[in-house]
Amino acid sequence: MTRRIVLVAGIGAATHAKMSMADLRAGVESAGVQGVSTLLATGNLICDSDLPAPDLSAIVTGVLATFGVDRAVYLLDPDEVAQAIDAVPFADAVQVRPGHLLLHVTARATVTPDWPGPERILADGRLVWIDYVAGVGRSKLTGARLTRLVGPGTARNWNTLQKLRQATKGH
Repeated sequence: MTRRIVLVAGIGAATHAKMSMADLRAGVESAGVQGVSTLLATGNLICDSDLPAPDLSAIVTGVLATFGVDRAVYLLDPDEVAQAIDAVPFADAVQVRPGHLLLHVTARATVTPDWPGPERILADGRLVWIDYVAGVGRSKLTGARLTRLVGPGTARNWNTLQKLRQATKGH
């Protein structure tokens, strides 16, 4: 079996009222996916599956729909996460603001957009690093603007990426 990381976009307080992460895990397991676990309460699933990516995505999307949750899902393999972490382009941000260093995962390859800052952006295929130098909350690089620049996706911060790496190490 192949270890997979499934990132569900937009999981938060509104979706938790409809579905807990335990509900999502149980639903994906009952659909026949093995080794399902969740990490944090922000839409991170880890599982074992040899299904093609579109089929696994369809299963997770279908389970979400049973709870009335309409969200996109993005699949990564543990090696992609490890390679992204090892090649982080903004290493200085790791030390001083790891919670504001995000990896935005898109469905298709994109290019680094022209952005005046202060945020730093670097695209590498379908993975886009964003260093929110002055913080995320007051940034003009909102989720909607980021979607217009690089396409729809979902982001995880450095701390979450490290936890995903640790949780999938050795599988």
